[in-house]
Amino acid sequence: MKSRKKILLTVQGNGGTAILESSIFFMFIMTLLLVGSLLVDYFETGDKVERLITIALQDTGIRPLKIETNISAGTVRTSVRHQAIQDYLSNIYDTVTAKVFGLGDVEDYYLELAYAELQIDPQTGAPLGVSPTPFTFRLEGGGLSVPADIAQKVSLADAFSRYAQQSFSNGVSPYAVPTAVFNRGRGQNYLPTAVMVGMSLVIKIEGGTANTLERLIGLDPYSYGRKVIVLRGEVL
Repeated sequence: MKSRKKILLTVQGNGGTAILESSIFFMFIMTLLLVGSLLVDYFETGDKVERLITIALQDTGIRPLKIETNISAGTVRTSVRHQAIQDYLSNIYDTVTAKVFGLGDVEDYYLELAYAELQIDPQTGAPLGVSPTPFTFRLEGGGLSVPADIAQKVSLADAFSRYAQQSFSNGVSPYAVPTAVFNRGRGQNYLPTAVMVGMSLVIKIEGGTANTLERLIGLDPYSYGRKVIVLRGEVL
């Protein structure tokens, strides 16, 4: 009888261990499912940020340059249509600020819009850098204080600088527009200026999604994106 009692106790002990192990495994699986679900929401929010930037920052046929002719002096000068570009950015600003809180559980955001002038050598088409630096005009919105590492990733000044350094193997900037396209040569081979427009957006996600992901896997509760386009060299 004593031997049988020991066997029963052993079986009962093993049963308790099995239940505990099953509970731990169940909790592990549920945690994985929870994290997976939250990650889907997190990355969907990131995709929404990217789509908003792409849709908002469309080249809608704006003409960034105009030709000014002085008949009496016999000169022709190409200039940037600053007011038209600033109005274009202001419209984007209004659109984005109206939609940003519809991206999800957004606690706060930071929006930057800017444009810069890439100077082009009119004879060779080589890039001459951004002037004035780092941009000509900028708009900012939102009250979010962006962490330094993310701020570096979405910096428009850095993006403009990199674009301004790009060139083909022959030294011509990919954004240099031949004047022959407009039948406006007049001694110049390329338009002397290209206009770059950029937008960066950072949002901080609030609520359970952000808190849980940060606690479980150390994921920062931010989604962000940046995009730069070069406006087509259409002349007014």
